[in-house]
Amino acid sequence: WLGTSLIPIAQVRARQQLELAFGEFQSRLDVIGQIETTSRIITTYYFEWSCFEPLGRWIEILEELLSARPDYPSPEIEFDAYSSMLLAALYRRPGHPLLLASVERVLFFLGTDIDLNRRVNGAIYLFSYAVLARDYSVGARTLALVQPLLRHVELSPLNQVWIHTRMGFYFCQVGRYEEACDALTQAEAMVEHYGLKGLRSADRLIDSYWCTVLVGMRSSDLAKERYMRVVAFADPTRPMDRFHLHDPVCYLLSATGDLNQLEVHARAAIEAANAVGMPYIQAMSRVFLCEVLAETGRHEELLAASAEARQIVRGTCHEYYEVEFDLIEAFSYF
Repeated sequence: WLGTSLIPIAQVRARQQLELAFGEFQSRLDVIGQIETTSRIITTYYFEWSCFEPLGRWIEILEELLSARPDYPSPEIEFDAYSSMLLAALYRRPGHPLLLASVERVLFFLGTDIDLNRRVNGAIYLFSYAVLARDYSVGARTLALVQPLLRHVELSPLNQVWIHTRMGFYFCQVGRYEEACDALTQAEAMVEHYGLKGLRSADRLIDSYWCTVLVGMRSSDLAKERYMRVVAFADPTRPMDRFHLHDPVCYLLSATGDLNQLEVHARAAIEAANAVGMPYIQAMSRVFLCEVLAETGRHEELLAASAEARQIVRGTCHEYYEVEFDLIEAFSYF
């Protein structure tokens, strides 16, 4: 319980406690205890929002535990197992065979009467999946199920911030910019109202998402203002912060056509994305580099860079990026 209570505020300390608990459950051959502890350990990496490479170990452990088909003592524990597998696979192993099964299981639980905050947590993860996998049917189903839950007073402040943040980016991706602005504005208002300014992961994502939304709305000056907030608050010792130092400005530079600076930031974003260990952002940052290489006529470099990117996404839920690389390569022949 100590480890669980520390998750939102001190992820490293939380993991230390949870890994001790996991060892105890393992020694007792307590499968349910191991599943619950593994689920919470995975959640620490989500809240930390810095480096996802260590998730590989816990994905393998959770997969083995789930393969035993345990008799869950409550639906909440089964939900925890599949929602954490969804989260870990999406961010670290997006080609994992249990990813789609986990998405469907979490969607199922969203329509049940399990704990309200668990259901909203599931929706937060499903919106992330919908955007990163470009599976907008899942996004639409999630939106329909979660919107009636947002009026409940039992919804925790933390979940209010996160659900509006993720909804904001989902709306952006489907071109509903006004709703994206409304959702991100609500997320910021809740951060202010509940005194959650120390919630680093949400703050950085909100600013980064605002940049993307504003570029999409052709409001470059406002996007630049948001980007300066990212720069001001970034911690360069954290891999994901380093990525956010470069990713939002890549959208701006791509829109304005400053290829020299775009290449500088794209290469820096790739380096940071590799340190983070999240395949989605590893592929995304390479799109910008390939754009530069195509525009500047560096065809052989482009083919090498796109081949590297294709290797990252092939066989994953990010495979749609292959079409983008096809188009960029085709452009380079003209």
